[in-house]
Amino acid sequence: MYEKATRGAPELADYTHPVLSTKLYIPQHPVKLVSRDRLDTAMYRILQCRLTSVIAPAGFGKTTLVSDWIMSRQVRSGWVSLDPGENDLHRFWSYIVTAFDRLQQGIGKKAQSLLQSPISFSIDKMVSWLLNDLDDASEDLVLVLDDYHCIDSMDVHASLAYFLDHLPKHIHLCILSRRELPFPVATLRGKRELNPIGMDELKFTEDEIASFWQRQTGELPDPFTLQLLADRTEGWAAGIQLAALSGCGIQGARLQQFTGNHRYVADYLMEEVFQALDETIRHFLMQTSILNQMN
Repeated sequence: MYEKATRGAPELADYTHPVLSTKLYIPQHPVKLVSRDRLDTAMYRILQCRLTSVIAPAGFGKTTLVSDWIMSRQVRSGWVSLDPGENDLHRFWSYIVTAFDRLQQGIGKKAQSLLQSPISFSIDKMVSWLLNDLDDASEDLVLVLDDYHCIDSMDVHASLAYFLDHLPKHIHLCILSRRELPFPVATLRGKRELNPIGMDELKFTEDEIASFWQRQTGELPDPFTLQLLADRTEGWAAGIQLAALSGCGIQGARLQQFTGNHRYVADYLMEEVFQALDETIRHFLMQTSILNQMN
């Protein structure tokens, strides 16, 4: 079904939309970053697998983890920060081709010529030309697609699945998303070419919480405060950060006031989670928010 979907010409393609170079920058990691050496093995497998998926809800440090690994290990990587505009098939592949070209000039030259042409063309033909160029690349290259949950176009999913099915062994794809991938990965898993990193791996351990808290507040939390932080945030990186910014300090008694009702948490969830939901789901949540319980 996925290959069939790639055979049509792009629909509603915006050929005049420029590629924004800022969407191709690898995000800079925070100055007070906590080292997560326990994930080194999982991160190294990016260079051993065809696909790495980093999937977790907002605020679990997906982007920070991958960008820090790329920068600290000096991995040859292209980065695309996606947004809903890339549901346009033409724009999506324009960013991918440009990201590869920045890594090695000339990669995707034929594909780029098609993307810059106003005539209709077969997507799988364009992708095949790109794959042939990538096959000639001289070293391992990693392409990171951040915020893939912004993509809901079946045409984009299908074309990316086709790309992934024929990816040369020295090219590696890393997808960061808040949702499970919308195309089949069972075959890759069976061939041990899938490297899944999920919420359980991304949750901060107590040692990481202590280190992060000390870097943020300048004080090492006592055992009671540390346990309270772990219970309150469940290892959620954004939650730990918000607790540090809330002015609770290291006093366990004050930290007990830090709950999901805290305005910093509410603001974060509203901006990063609620506003990104489908309008139907937002309406449902608003209608049911007045209830204390719901079955």
